[in-house]
Amino acid sequence: METLSHMILNLEAKKEITGIKVSRDAPPISHLFFADDSLFCFRAFPDSCQKIKDTIKFFCEISGEMINYDKSAVMFSPNTPTTFKHIMRKILGTPSTEKLGKYLGCNVEIDGRSSQVFHQLVEKVQRKITSWKNLALSQAGRLLLTNGILAALCANVLSVFLAPTLVKKKIDSILCRYWWKGSSETKGICWRKRSLLEIPKERGGVGLRSVLRFNTALLVKYAHRIHNNNELLISKVYNAKYKGTPVEHGISGKQCNTASWGFKGLVRSVAKCREGFGKVIGRGNRIAIGDDNWLPSGKPSFKSELDAATLGTKKVEDLMIPGSRVWNSNLIWRSFDQESARAILSTHIPTQVGEDKLLWAGTESGAATAKSVYAYLGSQLEEGLGSTANVMFWKKLWGMPCLPKWKVFVWKILNKALALNANLCRRGVMVCQECHLCGKEVENESHLFRDCSVSKHIWYATDFGIRP
Repeated sequence: METLSHMILNLEAKKEITGIKVSRDAPPISHLFFADDSLFCFRAFPDSCQKIKDTIKFFCEISGEMINYDKSAVMFSPNTPTTFKHIMRKILGTPSTEKLGKYLGCNVEIDGRSSQVFHQLVEKVQRKITSWKNLALSQAGRLLLTNGILAALCANVLSVFLAPTLVKKKIDSILCRYWWKGSSETKGICWRKRSLLEIPKERGGVGLRSVLRFNTALLVKYAHRIHNNNELLISKVYNAKYKGTPVEHGISGKQCNTASWGFKGLVRSVAKCREGFGKVIGRGNRIAIGDDNWLPSGKPSFKSELDAATLGTKKVEDLMIPGSRVWNSNLIWRSFDQESARAILSTHIPTQVGEDKLLWAGTESGAATAKSVYAYLGSQLEEGLGSTANVMFWKKLWGMPCLPKWKVFVWKILNKALALNANLCRRGVMVCQECHLCGKEVENESHLFRDCSVSKHIWYATDFGIRP
């Protein structure tokens, strides 16, 4: 395909075809290759159609490949005259279409006006769960399938477009019910709310994948990649069309109402993770002192509101001695509190002047990954939910050398997620609360597994010889 690409570029260089531009300053696009699919973009002239067809025919002769024109299609812009459409369709020998259709199960044309195009994701997940309803899987097994397969079914779409919140919540609800019940057709009780299940294991949850956060994490990852690679075609197109990358728009809060749905999704995802990005000093002329995260602790703290008003909107280069690459210590000690002043003075200024860099704070390399962004989004929802002691306990529990289903069972005991009489009554199920074994006290977790006289005999009869 590289040879075909050079042939098309040669036609463009000779002005025999004219590529399509999304804006006046954007680079022309004459062709895009996706694995075994090809998309050619050029202005609608009969001579251009003939040149494209002759080039493709010559490529087929030298490569031995063939093109099925019946499965190919041509799409014209709305302002193309009908007579021209008929002439050029006859030259190309392919039927015409009004839409590009789907690629890898994803609609190519999405404008965000309707969520109907994303409902196929819900149906795909539902069909997969239905095919598993006869599998005798434990909850540990269902957790593995849910995180490893079901969420991955949507990854090719979620990494390109920001799906509607309603659709993502619907998928999350399906996955949650499947984990509790094993089938969407089975009636049962979801003992704990989904937000607890989605918390990582070391924080007290079971690590159930959240499609809502997974979608955002994938988009932030690709937005940061576009930002760091200016030579990418999509980066050139975005910079020319929207005068900036999705990361720059998301962090600065710029609104672009006329942008494509794909660009809007990238910007909104970055905006949710704005505080997770940090800047590394180069020249210091593009880092706002009070608005950007450029210290290890984030933003600096000023001594007074007057200092914040004076220096807050200025750039980091204004904190350096003019004409040198050295901090102005007098200004820094006078304007910032003690902790921030020490952090600023201990920040390294590179001797070689370069551009300021935008890095993701969640990884050592500074590149945003889906895993690190997902963890960051989860930590925002988990603030204040666990202490260091709890983290150590849950790490030891999930790291125990026993079957995963027993770990899940212990988790359910600790979170009161078992169908015991006390829990059933609390959910409105009319059952007798007394213990089925001794019939003396209320059947709850502490009684059934520790205080019940029958349970005590069982514990003592084991190899452990435990006396509760």
